[in-house]
Amino acid sequence: MTVTIHRTALLLLTGLVTLAGCSDTPNTTEQSVEGATRAATPPATEETLLLQAPPAWLRVEEQSSEAFRLAEYVPAGQSKDAWNDRIFIEANALKPLPDPISFLETMGAELKTECTDSNHNNIHSGLENGYPTSVRLLICNKSNLSARSEVSLIKAIQGKDFFYVVSRARRSDVLQNDEPPLSQKEMGEWSLYMRSIKVCDPRSDAHPCPADLQSGT
Repeated sequence: MTVTIHRTALLLLTGLVTLAGCSDTPNTTEQSVEGATRAATPPATEETLLLQAPPAWLRVEEQSSEAFRLAEYVPAGQSKDAWNDRIFIEANALKPLPDPISFLETMGAELKTECTDSNHNNIHSGLENGYPTSVRLLICNKSNLSARSEVSLIKAIQGKDFFYVVSRARRSDVLQNDEPPLSQKEMGEWSLYMRSIKVCDPRSDAHPCPADLQSGT
């Protein structure tokens, strides 16, 4: 199940998200419609966000307009309002598009007003598939709002048409100052997941898309 966000193929976003499910109970009709939508989708013609949701994660929110897209996922058994793990995707076309590094640094600095003890660190910044990209780890030991800890790994990509932000977050009990928010294995898994998320543009050799996306298969 691949999520693609771009202006000319909104059916691709809606159809492929359906396979993740809107409830814990599989829906054969929904899956059949999804398969037909995928088969009928033309090749991508504009800038596209490529993202694979983890197995058994469900879509709990989706919005779209010409200048804005968002989608939200949680694992089966969790909900939009009561989640421990969440993936949040946003694409915004407002100009000028932000610088990814500055954008995430500002998000990290804001933790000081939102948390009791916090930290943020750059994980990676540079070009990915020709686009300026930054990934940052944000750690809130105790949220002033929820009284829980929250760790977020956030990837920001400055495309040509949209500014993309993908956040993978986890809420848990309050962290002590020397307690790691994730195990080494989990951090590795989250990092690999973020590395798999890319933006491409079939109109440009500088931002190549996968062959199956360009062919529409």
